[in-house]
Amino acid sequence: MMGFRMPTTAGALLWLTTFVTLWSTAQAHEYREDFVPWNLNTNKDAGTNVLQYSTTRRGRAYTPSPQNWRELPFYTLLLDKFADGDPSNNDFFNTTFEHDQNEINMRFGGDVRGLRSRLDYIEGMGIKAIYIAGTLFLNMPWQADSYSALDFSLLDPHWGTIDDWVDLIDDIHSRGMYIMADFTVGTMADLIGFKGHLNSSTPFNLAEYDAVWKKPPYAPWGIDEYPDFKFVNERNQSCQLPTFWTNEGMIIDVPYDGCYASEFDQFGDMEAFGVHPDWQRQLSKFASVQDRLREWQSDVMAKIKVFSCLVIEALDIDGIRIDKATQVSLDGLADWTTSTHACANSVGKHNFFIPGEVTGGDRFGSPYIGRGRTVTQRPPGFIAASQVTQGQNQFFLRDRQHIGLDAVAFHYSIYRSLCRFLGMDGNLQVAYDIDVNFVTAWNQMFVNNDFLNKETGILDPRH
Repeated sequence: MMGFRMPTTAGALLWLTTFVTLWSTAQAHEYREDFVPWNLNTNKDAGTNVLQYSTTRRGRAYTPSPQNWRELPFYTLLLDKFADGDPSNNDFFNTTFEHDQNEINMRFGGDVRGLRSRLDYIEGMGIKAIYIAGTLFLNMPWQADSYSALDFSLLDPHWGTIDDWVDLIDDIHSRGMYIMADFTVGTMADLIGFKGHLNSSTPFNLAEYDAVWKKPPYAPWGIDEYPDFKFVNERNQSCQLPTFWTNEGMIIDVPYDGCYASEFDQFGDMEAFGVHPDWQRQLSKFASVQDRLREWQSDVMAKIKVFSCLVIEALDIDGIRIDKATQVSLDGLADWTTSTHACANSVGKHNFFIPGEVTGGDRFGSPYIGRGRTVTQRPPGFIAASQVTQGQNQFFLRDRQHIGLDAVAFHYSIYRSLCRFLGMDGNLQVAYDIDVNFVTAWNQMFVNNDFLNKETGILDPRH
């Protein structure tokens, strides 16, 4: 099992004890009839075993992928702030902190039916693809940005039902348009706190902290603990951390002495941005508000793979953008994207699009793109990069079976360059950013990044 190395004698007994504890406490939802309109899992016999979750498409055909994503103009929107087509779901949980059109930090009321009612307008502008920022999944009642999922198998009722989503996406496809959803592979909501730091930031510490459930009030449907993932406050000395990379794009050796036998990282928290080693950010609770899954362990990743495939199979989406992609371990992300591409291929989507957010410099992001490329694997210039083929393995970090991101959305090096180009103030540069001049910047990215299409092997830059 990736992430663990079997010890001997007493160590083996401890490993077995913690594994059994983790297995027995990792309880998912029992199938509930009252969840049916929003529950992607339709297997009543799955019980609490996430790996047995499955879904149905109710006899509808799947829409093939577009041949060329680069020719599709995108329209980006926040669903809650777009159009309210069903006011009855605005205060779905009837809480005090849920819907208020005059308050930007609460829900405005936008939903799936509202978006569908505006498709004529969007199509009329020549748009060919829609990207909905924020996940589809259940969040706390007031979290309209929807980046803090409580459950990856339940859709947020504020957006609408599964039938509403299916009708919307079928309508989008009938117009020759496509839709890309938003996912968080490594982070969830804010249900876990660290002992001794429940009301303050928790300094990063490789020794880890004991975790507790925070039990927030107003939890939707009473979900104040994650049903599919659990923490464990017992150490596993045989734990193996994932491979980490520096901002320079080189592997770094991180000394450690075991870790907790948990499905969550318990190393503390860290601000969203700032001058920190990225490997620490990959192990920390995000900005003190999003619990981080231990996606670098195979049993955790196995469940995450199930959830992304459920969405593809149930809703017929055409792509998934990964929020905070480079805050997922490199091997973990490549494992997830490879599996998600395979799921999409199984329903005839052979050019399923998975871009992701790169917040660091281009040199740190480059190993995440395509088959990955380090600073020592770059072609010798722009012309040489344009002639690279899949068979030239010296220019790639991974084999053809393990693809990372298809492209970057969004690339913070471009954001920072644009800000400096416009003369704005602030912390606008990180290590190994690309040039401020956009022509030079593009030439750098063209050499640094793998732009070959995973299916066709043809040069296909989709940043």
